[in-house]
Amino acid sequence: LHNMKINIDAIKNCDGYICLTPVEYDYFVKLGINKEKFIVAAPAVIDAGNKPVRDRFAAEQLNLRASKNILYFGQIVYNKNIRTLLYAFESIARHNNDAGLIIAGGGHSLYYQELSAAIENFDEHIKARILLRTNVGAAEKHLIFSAADIFVLPSFYESFGIAILEAWSYGLAVIASDIAPLK
Repeated sequence: LHNMKINIDAIKNCDGYICLTPVEYDYFVKLGINKEKFIVAAPAVIDAGNKPVRDRFAAEQLNLRASKNILYFGQIVYNKNIRTLLYAFESIARHNNDAGLIIAGGGHSLYYQELSAAIENFDEHIKARILLRTNVGAAEKHLIFSAADIFVLPSFYESFGIAILEAWSYGLAVIASDIAPLK
């Protein structure tokens, strides 16, 4: 919430801002920010040339212990609701020894530290099936997406959800929050 306040203050004080969707535009205008500051421009298309490896090579490279991996990839921040995914995975993993969870993306926030602490409290056999990574480079990102079986985006708020397009480019099934920008 603190980071969102800083971002809103920055947007209020900037000369202009590019919104990724009309939903994002409407959100900022409803906050009382001058609509003349905004233009709406969709992001560039994701490279559709991704070739999923899915032969377990990627999972082996990442030292994953599970045969079925759930992936969250994006910013490691509160509004992405990763904590809910983490506890849902703990429940699944208690009954399914084949399930693994990959949480990866950008940043090293206080939220990352909270997630790490929560994982430390899990049983060893569950903790061993969770991969938590930040500041992922392009080659590792390709391995991570290739090792996944399903992509989950449990966000409270999204302006566009470009990670969903990336997941689809790897042929992954997607589960996402029921929020306007992701419909």
